Amino acid sequence: MKPRVFLSHSKDNKKIIEKIASDLRSARVDVWYDEWEIPPGDSFRRQITKGIDESDLFFIYLTDSSAKSYWVQHELDTAFVKQGNSGRNILALFVDSDQVRSQLPTDLQAIHSPVFNDDDYLRPLCQLISRGWESYSQRIVQDSTSKSRMKQLELENEIKTLELTIARASSADFADIQKIFSNLENRKFLIADKEVTLLYVFKVLSNEFATSAHIIYLERLLLKDLGLDQNVDSLKAGGIYRIRDLIGPLVILGLVYIQPPHGELTDDYYYLTEMGKKVASNL
Repeated sequence: MKPRVFLSHSKDNKKIIEKIASDLRSARVDVWYDEWEIPPGDSFRRQITKGIDESDLFFIYLTDSSAKSYWVQHELDTAFVKQGNSGRNILALFVDSDQVRSQLPTDLQAIHSPVFNDDDYLRPLCQLISRGWESYSQRIVQDSTSKSRMKQLELENEIKTLELTIARASSADFADIQKIFSNLENRKFLIADKEVTLLYVFKVLSNEFATSAHIIYLERLLLKDLGLDQNVDSLKAGGIYRIRDLIGPLVILGLVYIQPPHGELTDDYYYLTEMGKKVASNL
């Protein structure tokens, strides 16, 4: 289960809306985006109303063009009605400039509406993700029993984790790759009388991270590359490190991220982050 955010916008803002939609999905937030949801020949009004009804948060992107759009006005009116009926704050208004905000009707000026554009992108994206999870958790609390309180706490922790992950990824985009290489080279481990660096571990496992990797397979691959017995239960035998002890620093450096189990899966899987892909491409 995850929150669903309805994206209301003008066709003139398609480029940034598609970027927002893709980034929300990357952060495990579902989106209703008309280009993806309305098949050719279907009713716009019926599908839009259905999309708002099934969404936890209504995102409206106000620009010079969208403020005059019939469909944006219709979607906004529908969302106001839903907000009144639900008793929850489900509106998330953003503008592309301060000038647009100053020209809005008085009732919309009273609603907090951060600037969201290519120059100021990460912070409002984090705010939107947080609002999506917050609205979703509020709905869960309304619709479920006393167990909802525990679920709400879990969701709040997940919000914080997502915000930290996004912030780390953003800062990593501007990081000096040579500095990362130096950190990898200076972190050393003694495995079966062999001194190996974290850079060596990353080189051996990076191709597997690129396509998703299970912890047991990663361990066997590293053992094989070191020329050690692959049938041992773990690397930590007689003072040797466990595979998680070796991958943990890669997660901290923002090169690898963990995908928690879902569906029929029972174990974590490991993947390269965007910075991890950049470092791997420079090996």
